[in-house]
Amino acid sequence: MKSVFLILFKTRHTLTYLENQDAITLNIKSIFLLFYYGMVTFFLNVDTKTTLINPFFDMVFVVSLFIFFGVLKSLGLHKINTWLNGNGSYANIQAIISHTSIPITLSLSIIFFAKKFFLKDFDFDWKIIYYLSWIFAIKILIQGFLKYNNSNYSRMILNISPLILFYIGFFFLILYDF
Repeated sequence: MKSVFLILFKTRHTLTYLENQDAITLNIKSIFLLFYYGMVTFFLNVDTKTTLINPFFDMVFVVSLFIFFGVLKSLGLHKINTWLNGNGSYANIQAIISHTSIPITLSLSIIFFAKKFFLKDFDFDWKIIYYLSWIFAIKILIQGFLKYNNSNYSRMILNISPLILFYIGFFFLILYDF
């Protein structure tokens, strides 16, 4: 789990470290990171009074969705990467996608503990920390796909454009705030 904290500040070094690992290890780490991201998101949004069936089954469902969509995003971006003659394997692409969840998960954990335990009465817009974590996530995504597209910026932009468009749409949904 050395890559978990190094990815934020030494991204290229960590990507080289991840590239030198075998596919099974990368897949296990990736699934674990997606699992953890799903768990944190579930516990931030859980309300035991309005759960449908049982909190445990709801948690399993949410975590399974996070893993499923993480694997689906990885598969789609890997296919685009192969069409663009990139050199990244599926395990490498999945490692990049799962490692982009690290800054988001850390920011959500910090916000949760700060709001619940440390800074209860402190009036602060916590979305700033969340949006800063997305900047780190996009940095990891860009550097990872630059590495696997042979440092070709146009191929990297084409490769991650579906994911970036999805994230932009997601941000507009958050800002719209039903």
